[in-house]
Amino acid sequence: MKTSKLRTAMSAAVILTALAADAQTTTQADRDGTVVVPDRPTAIDANVAPTTALRPVRPERPELPPPVKARIERFKLDARQYIAQQQALKQKLQGANDQQRALVRAQMQELRERWLERSREMRQEFKERLPEVKARLEDHRKMLDEIRENARQEIQDRQDGTRRGVE
Repeated sequence: MKTSKLRTAMSAAVILTALAADAQTTTQADRDGTVVVPDRPTAIDANVAPTTALRPVRPERPELPPPVKARIERFKLDARQYIAQQQALKQKLQGANDQQRALVRAQMQELRERWLERSREMRQEFKERLPEVKARLEDHRKMLDEIRENARQEIQDRQDGTRRGVE
């Protein structure tokens, strides 16, 4: 009796395992020969597609303003150009003699210095704008504090009106 129940249970487990394994595999008969295209660009496509379009639309996170989008795209374009110039200079190094290598290395160094100078300028601009941004945040903080206080007061008023036994 015990062995027949054990066999039945083991048979059921084997059948369920086989069905589960079959459900997870794709056979040639299931394929129709079409290419599956992802819904949105992947991380690999980041060099090709603009990433500002990947932000999902959400009411609590409004769209970026056009000047910000333009600045982001300009920065990405500059980064791509910098990388392309670096790669071109590296390819020049491949078949170059010592004098040509020194010249290419100097060009690479000059390119890097220009890039660093531009990033320093941007950092300085951000530092200069920081007080303005902090002042704007302070205004928002005051508004949020007022909203929070009004909500607390409203909750308190509701609780005072719905308490039973309090005269």
